Amino acid sequence: MDRIVSVAQAPRMLGVAFLLLPYAALLVGLDVAARYGELTDQHLPVQFFLSQDGSFGEYFEYALMLAMACLLLAMGVDQRKPFFVGFAFLFVVLTADNALQIHEALGAQLAPLLPEFSIIAAHHIGEILVFAAIAAIWAFAVFASLLAADPESLRDAAILSSLVFAIAVFGVVFDAFTAMEGHSQAAIQIFAFLEDGGEFVMIMVSFFIICGMFERDKALGLDLEVVSPIKA
Repeated sequence: MDRIVSVAQAPRMLGVAFLLLPYAALLVGLDVAARYGELTDQHLPVQFFLSQDGSFGEYFEYALMLAMACLLLAMGVDQRKPFFVGFAFLFVVLTADNALQIHEALGAQLAPLLPEFSIIAAHHIGEILVFAAIAAIWAFAVFASLLAADPESLRDAAILSSLVFAIAVFGVVFDAFTAMEGHSQAAIQIFAFLEDGGEFVMIMVSFFIICGMFERDKALGLDLEVVSPIKA
């Protein structure tokens, strides 16, 4: 708990929040409006959705995830802690997967090999299996890097792993639930909002926490104090 509190109290966290939260709130509002439009046949531009291809929210998520990867890589190199590099690599992979729709393509390739179920299409099961394989490889690499780690590194790894798990719950589990057959149109829009909104919020939370870790540990060893041009 003390580790999380020290992250939240990092001096520049308030500035980061003031910069990002208004835009994030706008994106969520646009998504709600777009989903209401889907139910009333008043279709709004695809850019209004949080996680549709080409939307404002999608590009915002890309920026946040690549920024997290850069911060984690910097901390890993500067502090010689390989587990940070492992998390950085994961965020790069997730960003590339989201942008290039890799898991969708692989899921479609696996679909003919999988059993058919009445409630969910085989390609969605294939997508889950692709993510499970990625998670297994990543978890093994991170676990191996933590075998001789100090207690503080273990706590940081536990925090980061919890964030990744929460993102996966919304991005994979909720996605599969939304894709199940039998939902009404209203239910689909509600589940899709919970899926996209939950993933979006967890990416935002992850970004704030990783920024706090970077600030807390002075990862690059730089003096980042802002110097005012106006002298007292």
